[in-house]
Amino acid sequence: MGTEIDAVIAALKIELDEAERDSRAFCKTIRCNRWIKQLPGAWTRRWKNLKIRGDIDGEVSRTDFVTHVRATLAYLEAHRDQIKAMPTWSWPFTALRKKNELATSVRDQPIDAEFTDVPTPSKQRKLPKPKLVK
Repeated sequence: MGTEIDAVIAALKIELDEAERDSRAFCKTIRCNRWIKQLPGAWTRRWKNLKIRGDIDGEVSRTDFVTHVRATLAYLEAHRDQIKAMPTWSWPFTALRKKNELATSVRDQPIDAEFTDVPTPSKQRKLPKPKLVK
C-alpha cells in the first residue's frame, strides 16, 4: 500500500511543476483529482476533501490549482505513515477474511477420533454413548 501513496505524491509533484510552468489562466481539475482517486480507500470517499472542485467545465484558476496541489502534497507527505497503516478494506471484507482464516486454521489441525456406525433407532435398543478418543 505504501507504493500507491508514493506514486500519487510523485504524480502530484509532476502536475504541480507543469501547472507552475504553464501560462494559461485555468487548469483542469481532473489533473489533480485523477491521482487522488488512486489513493488507498478512495472508493469509500475517504479522500473527498482532498479533491479540488472547479466550475461547471471542470476548470479552476491556475493559482488556486497550484495552492491546492501544494496543500495536498503537504498533507500526504506529513501523514504518509498513518495512511500506510490504514486498513485497505472495509467491514464486510475484513469479516469475511477473519472467517476464512478461522476456517483454515481449524481445518489444518488433524482429527484424532474413532468413529462407529450408529445403529438405526428401534424401540428395544438404546443408542450407545458417543466416544471421543484423543
